[in-house]
Order: sequence, then C-alpha cells, then structure tokens
Amino acid sequence: MVDTTFMERSFSLDVLEQRFSEDIKTLRQYVQNPSDETKLQTYYQAATAFKKISTKDIVKLITGFRGNLVGKPAAMRNAFPVLLGDRITQPSQLDLAYLQLFLAYATDFKTKRANLNEWLLRFLLSNQFSPFYMVVETQLNNVVTNIQQKIAYFQSQLK
Repeated sequence: MVDTTFMERSFSLDVLEQRFSEDIKTLRQYVQNPSDETKLQTYYQAATAFKKISTKDIVKLITGFRGNLVGKPAAMRNAFPVLLGDRITQPSQLDLAYLQLFLAYATDFKTKRANLNEWLLRFLLSNQFSPFYMVVETQLNNVVTNIQQKIAYFQSQLK
C-alpha cells in the first residue's frame, strides 16, 4: 500500500519527488531479470528529473511543452513518457507495480494539489482563475484514465 498521506497537509514538490523516488526503490522486489533492473533504474531516473525544480521551470514546461526547451524543463518533458509508462513494450510485474504506484500518486496529487506550499504553483495548478487550470485539470484526468486502462491491460496480459 502506498502512503501518500503527506499530501493531506502542506507539501512541496521536492517532498513529492523524494517520496515517489523512495517508493520506486521499493519496487526492487519485482525485479526478476536484468531487463527489469534496467526498467527500474529508468523509472528512478525519470522521477529524479523532477528533483529541485522551481515554479519557473514548471511554467516553462507548461508554456513550451512542444517547443524548444533546455535544462530542467527539457529533462522533465523527456521524463514524462517514462513516468507514464508509454515506453513499455513488454509488460512485466515490475511495470504493473510501477503503474499502480504512479496511479496512487497521480490520483492523490490531482485531489490534493491545493495543499502545495509554493503559493504561485498552488495558484497555477489548482485555482480556477489560473490560465493553466483547465489544461492541468484535463491532463491530470487524461493521465489517470490512461494509467487505469494500462493497468487493466497489463493485468490481463500477465495472468
């Protein structure tokens, strides 16, 4: 069971990234071969791409997602397909466990993002008057739905 209770009170993105990275490490129990070990390292590296990010980095990412990004925003954009499990071609128990972990974090973040302690980020991501609110809300809904579908598919494939 994933413990995301820290999001029920004020939390920072650094704490979110740290907790998620630590939880990824606990997935080592699902590693069954060298390919799984590589996948686990890839998931961990994708999560740590969000370490020590600033509100400015997030705004650059949101506003220029399809454009030419450099630095942290580019690293975050490149990490998204890995975080979302889009690069999984042959699902394993590790991939299924990772997606379940990611789903727990995504659903809790979606409902508790108003508890972010960075006020500007909290406004940008969770206030209905923010110019990014609907984009963020739509994307979070899409991510949760897609991950749920992947989990169902992976479970059917791994039986």
